[in-house]
Amino acid sequence: MRPCHARHGATHSRQRRRRDNRRCRRGTAPPTLAGLALGRQAEVIGLKPGCGGLMCRRLPDLGFTPGVRIAAVLSNVGGEAHAYRIRETLIALRRQQAEQVLIGPARDGDTPESAGARP
Repeated sequence: MRPCHARHGATHSRQRRRRDNRRCRRGTAPPTLAGLALGRQAEVIGLKPGCGGLMCRRLPDLGFTPGVRIAAVLSNVGGEAHAYRIRETLIALRRQQAEQVLIGPARDGDTPESAGARP
């Protein structure tokens, strides 16, 4: 048996690799905000570890903090920029900026408006 990915060294039979080589998810990076489809919701996990510069210092100031619910609501014609609803605000980000924000599945029961609402 050969390792599935060099990153983690798990071994799988040749038949299993042929059947579906996408099942082995260890070592893969979490999805980013740039991959969130319009109309879908997610929860911010954090920023990419290698994120640096002015924009990566500014994203938390804009509300992109862990645990916050976010929804993709608008896109420009070319698809280069998207508007996201976060903490009752629409914020537009370019793809390069959205790729710095790590996301996970949204928790049930929350809405983008209530997730960032202040009492």
